[in-house]
Amino acid sequence: MDNYTLFESYLSHKLSEQARLDFELKRKSDAAIEAAFQEHLLTQASLDILQEEDVKGVIKNLQLEEAAKKEGNKFKWRIIVIAVALALAGILLSTLKLSSGHTQAQLAELYYKAPMDNTTRGGNDTEGSKTMISITKAHVAFQAKDYETAAVKFEEALQTATGAEKERAEWYLALAIFTTDPPKAKRMLESIAENPQHKKHPEAVKLLADSRF
Repeated sequence: MDNYTLFESYLSHKLSEQARLDFELKRKSDAAIEAAFQEHLLTQASLDILQEEDVKGVIKNLQLEEAAKKEGNKFKWRIIVIAVALALAGILLSTLKLSSGHTQAQLAELYYKAPMDNTTRGGNDTEGSKTMISITKAHVAFQAKDYETAAVKFEEALQTATGAEKERAEWYLALAIFTTDPPKAKRMLESIAENPQHKKHPEAVKLLADSRF
């Protein structure tokens, strides 16, 4: 198994229990493997700057273009792109259909979907860069199951984030402290659930219903 497949299988919990233990032991004893794994996490977090606003923007732009110009094969290909974008958006919704019986950590991981829900764009360049750096590091830590570091970085992001980006940071911070500080996580989720305008309102309501606070 090549490193990419190994790393992805580990992050998606597809390794057997023994294989997982072997890999974690190898990370501790082999500095090169650990360095490669950390680089993989950082690369994936950077590539994961695709989220629902981007998908909606792609769809809107394509629809506007099609309204003005429908050119044979180009039209067919654009329809395919729209279908793919909608399918990607559906990934987030499908993860919310949870059954009961999950542990707190499992619930946090099941609700965590950085690939479809993370970006920092526009606004003041300096502040925007600070926010993006903090959020990227936070997601790297979260994917490595270092929830304490992830929480610290999401807290940092909250200091400079605004609007929808701030609401995402609040949501991810709640997930990061879901097992380390349940009372605080509950308060944050309840605050989000009480605000129908919050970007993560539906997810917070569902997670509160599924959790065991």
